[in-house]
Amino acid sequence: MKKILLFTLFLPILTSAQNLTPEVIGSSGDHYTAGSAQLSWTVGEIAIDTYNGSSNQLTQGFHQPDRGTVSIDELSNDLTINAYPNPFKSSINVGLLNNEEQYQISVYNAVGQLLISDSHIGGGPKTLDFEELAKGIYLIEFKTKSKILKTIKVQKL
Repeated sequence: MKKILLFTLFLPILTSAQNLTPEVIGSSGDHYTAGSAQLSWTVGEIAIDTYNGSSNQLTQGFHQPDRGTVSIDELSNDLTINAYPNPFKSSINVGLLNNEEQYQISVYNAVGQLLISDSHIGGGPKTLDFEELAKGIYLIEFKTKSKILKTIKVQKL
């Protein structure tokens, strides 16, 4: 009787399963359809099994049928940022040293909202006024028209 009782208690656990769709995150891929044939591929995909026929070969794996490309732009290491005082109470002086071209200065809060946006030319300091902003951590991003140069974290006391 105990065996039947235990079996009926564990039966729902043994019969329930999770259904997951296999996916791969790849750096590139594509999907083609021509007539009744389809071809999907992903760069960096792990092969599961290979089948050889008389005139073709099929290698299975898990992939996403939608194409997508991910890239990471490296931030420049040769730029020096001048930011003082940090931490600060009401304003901070910022600037890129050894830079004579125009760049954009953007200030974001912890949730990514743009709070201040200003442009600056040259490597001299630019004073940013945080008087109206609350105490906390902020990100200051320096970028040109084409790319992000540097991002720093500052603290208002």
